[in-house]
Amino acid sequence: MVSAPIQRLRRIKQLGFASLEYTGADHSRFSHAVGTMHVTRTILAKPGEKMYLNAVAEELREDVRSRESAEQHLLVAALLQDCGELPYGIATGSLLRPNEEVLKSVRELTGENAADWPSEAVFLLACLDELQSILDDLDIEVLAYLMTGRYWKSRRPALHPAMHLLDGVVDADRIDYVRRDAHHVGQGHVDVRAIVDSLLDFDAEGPVCSDPAPIASLLALRAHLYSTVYYSAPNRFRVMLLRELLSDVLTSPSNEIRSGVLGTEAREVSYSRFLELDDVEVDRSIAKANDPNLKKQLGDRAQKALEVLSGTNNNYSERWLTTSNPAPDGKSVPLPVRVFGEIFEAKSYPDQRRVRVRLDPNSAPVDLETLNGPYSGVVADTRAQLPIRGDVLVFEPARFRQPKDYRDALAAGWLGAGIRAGLIAGGGIAHTDTRDTPEFTGPAIFISFCTDDHLLVSALVGELYRRKRRYYLIAGAYQGVGGTPGNNSERAPRETDACIMVVSPAYQKRITEQTTGNIAKEMAEVRGRRENGPYPLVALSTTSYRNLDLMPWGLLGFPDEPPFVGSPLTALDFPSVSQAIEAALTRIDADAVQHAG
Repeated sequence: MVSAPIQRLRRIKQLGFASLEYTGADHSRFSHAVGTMHVTRTILAKPGEKMYLNAVAEELREDVRSRESAEQHLLVAALLQDCGELPYGIATGSLLRPNEEVLKSVRELTGENAADWPSEAVFLLACLDELQSILDDLDIEVLAYLMTGRYWKSRRPALHPAMHLLDGVVDADRIDYVRRDAHHVGQGHVDVRAIVDSLLDFDAEGPVCSDPAPIASLLALRAHLYSTVYYSAPNRFRVMLLRELLSDVLTSPSNEIRSGVLGTEAREVSYSRFLELDDVEVDRSIAKANDPNLKKQLGDRAQKALEVLSGTNNNYSERWLTTSNPAPDGKSVPLPVRVFGEIFEAKSYPDQRRVRVRLDPNSAPVDLETLNGPYSGVVADTRAQLPIRGDVLVFEPARFRQPKDYRDALAAGWLGAGIRAGLIAGGGIAHTDTRDTPEFTGPAIFISFCTDDHLLVSALVGELYRRKRRYYLIAGAYQGVGGTPGNNSERAPRETDACIMVVSPAYQKRITEQTTGNIAKEMAEVRGRRENGPYPLVALSTTSYRNLDLMPWGLLGFPDEPPFVGSPLTALDFPSVSQAIEAALTRIDADAVQHAG
């Protein structure tokens, strides 16, 4: 408890910027970590067979193999699992990465290459590496897997039921933070005892419960917190500002501003520097950036963000913009320098993990929603609030003089769609064409997708880029050589060697309802390529295949079996994305070799 990794959590607020809106919510990640361990202990103390404990015990090394030791491993994992979090992690997590020394320590600890893992998972295992001498009576590899196993390539299925206790739909972490956060913001109550009493067991599919009422109440309150606290407009605004400032600092060509503001010249940070990063350090970085000699080196937008974060220009108001009215000819509207905005959507696809209820000891468990109504909209969508996903949230300063294109689009009702197109094209996908990039190999792959799925596509493209594969996609309305978006959609299949279709309900809807739209044009060209010669085609799904039964696969040469590969992509985690790309490339490369032969 007195070690540096755990004590560091005292200096990181659990709710980040949300504590500025809810002044009583200044509790720390330390209190949450201790609370999670307490909830874990309460669950473990509950009478019952708890077969998942036997499974953990069997995985432990021989000298510590017992149910009591298995309980200790779960308690320590519950306490440590937040140690890798960065301050204001929603803004900093994608900007700061572990350096090679940290990655090496994790590689030596686990045998896994963690280069593509989320930063918090890597730093967590770096903390565990430091604590090995204190935890010498535990199996460090099992402990590491319990906390980060979802990212490992070498699987240990016997541990997965116990992992649901630590990170699942109804787990110790979620029970504590929903209860704690709701209490501090004054928005509800969680009956921990009722939830624990309802939990019968954890298996490979998740928790099994006896009473649906307290479980459904927990999930509903969590969704309410996302609506009113975690994703509240004031909280999102400050996250935007900090991300804008730090992005500008980290991409600056000036070593002076990078080291002067962040104390590091690169976004890759050492373990010792990680231990120094807390809320106080972020506040200190903001103060340093106000030095006149450093501030003048920032971009215009970063300077505006700094002014707001520093409290010198806080007179902003939010505006919600719907995207239901399309922009004419795919036009985009750039955000003015003083305006900040983002597409308001969760950073993941629906959580498909199950909650099941067993009302009778002699009967099989059934899904919670069959007893308690369609709960899936609450448990699956991490942003259960209006306006609908895909809308745009912008913040405008007082007495803002709107540029003409901004004003005209607002009056015509398509400003949201225009800004959304600009945000996607401007920052959603960094590398859209690697066909001529040195050292990139393989058939040139065209990626056909619907803009509604740009977050998933960005993750898939990142994996292709990491593997140095040749690909091409259209991320902006006028990207490429064509004079119109339609021209670009028609030319892309002609100038590539294979195709990956990212198929979602939105993609299917575009094809069936917009028969002259850009996706329909892409499909027509793909059909022509396949009729005239070899052109490998694979499909990746964002949902169950049965939800995509309107896709015209027969026209593309698949009358019997759709060309889906891999499992449906229901999450944006690294293992899911990596496995999907692996399956797609295996099929494409095999087809290419077959036709070449």
